[in-house]
Parts: sequence; C-alpha cells; structure tokens
Amino acid sequence: MKYIILLLLLTSCSVHVIEPIDKQTITVQVMDLNQQTTSFEVPLYSKLSIILDKINCESCDMTRFNPDTILKQNDLIILYPISDKRISINQASLEELESLPGIGPSIASKIIDYRNEFGFFQKLEDIMLIKGIKSSIFNKIKDLIRL
Repeated sequence: MKYIILLLLLTSCSVHVIEPIDKQTITVQVMDLNQQTTSFEVPLYSKLSIILDKINCESCDMTRFNPDTILKQNDLIILYPISDKRISINQASLEELESLPGIGPSIASKIIDYRNEFGFFQKLEDIMLIKGIKSSIFNKIKDLIRL
C-alpha cells in the first residue's frame, strides 16, 4: 500500500473517492381514469402493491396489475375501467386464451404452463417468451390482451 501511495505522489496522480448514491426513494406517476396524473414517492425497490394500496378507485380494474412488480424511477401506472374486455394473460383460462387469434390449444397450454412455472408475466411482450408466439402473433393479439 505504501508503494502505491508513493507511486501516486511521484506521478502526480490523484485519488477520487466515489460516494454511494444517497437517494432512498423514487417517484412514480399514476394516471387515473380522467387522465389526471398523481405522483407518489415510495422507497427504493418498492413493489407495485404499495401504490395499489394507496389508490382508491372502485371503478378501476386492479386485476390487470402484478402487485409484485418492482417499481423504478418515473414509472407510469395507467388505470383502466373495469369494463375493459381484454383477456388477462396472467389469469385467463385455457378457453379464453384459445379465443385469441393465432392461439390454439397447444400454445394456450404453454402460456398456462409458463405462468405456473415462472409466475405472472411482467409485461405484455413477455408472452413472446412462449415457444410459438413470435412478433406476428403478438401484433395480432396485443390489443386484445392485458396483464
């Protein structure tokens, strides 16, 4: 260690100490049914369930969210009405999944098997992790599905 400091002194190098990041909270936005945005400050690495518990909206469809999703700085959570007719890829039955264009019994079973093995999908695009669902099928169903 003495030699390193001596070497630094002889070569006119300087040592910079990197300080840890102090920020212990993040800000998350929630857009309600009237397109009004509300900001929430939550602890770093909080789950979505913390925000969902703070929202009081009886006409909002809370089943579309995965409460275990870890929030990130500036996440935007958009609330939708319960009347939304899209199929939840995290809760749909085999028959509901088969009603989607390009999804037959085999792929519907793979979706359910994936859910059972790995848990809920975190975003709609994750459905393309299922063998047999490529971007062409995803583009056909993306407006018909939800989390």
